[in-house]
Amino acid sequence: MIETIGVGLFVAVVVLAVLITRRIRLLRRIGGVDVALRSRVDDTPRGWHLGVGHYRGGDFRWYRVLSLRSGPDRVLRRTGLE
Repeated sequence: MIETIGVGLFVAVVVLAVLITRRIRLLRRIGGVDVALRSRVDDTPRGWHLGVGHYRGGDFRWYRVLSLRSGPDRVLRRTGLE
């Protein structure tokens, strides 16, 4: 019983690791770069999120690494960036 639960957890972790690696590779293949995006503007070290970003036309699209969404998590207009 305990061995079955342990094997199930191990398989779940391996599948999750494979899916995350696949997502990162797919996003990098289309010209993505590693980007840490900050969602908070205060002075605390919290609020950073790891992801992959790339420019597409006039937009900067950011994809969070640990996300189940197929589309970008944030879209920033290129004209609004400094």
